[in-house]
Amino acid sequence: MAQGWRKSQIEDKEAPNLKLPEIKRSLKILKCSDSLMWYNNLVGQTVPYIREYSDCYMSREPAGFLNIVKLQDAEIIDEEINL
Repeated sequence: MAQGWRKSQIEDKEAPNLKLPEIKRSLKILKCSDSLMWYNNLVGQTVPYIREYSDCYMSREPAGFLNIVKLQDAEIIDEEINL
């Protein structure tokens, strides 16, 4: 029977207390290919990133509703947040 890991084997008291930076993702609106999209007046600004689908990003409008951003209209921006 294989011996399981003991707690002392997992916790290394000599290892430094490392904190990884938190990554905040957002979308930078580069253009608006359809003037009827909700982000038409937000070109050059960032909006919240929720997730990516095959043909669009999911974001949140300033009013709080979930809505799409076309892939060709935005890019993902990663910002490090040091706590």
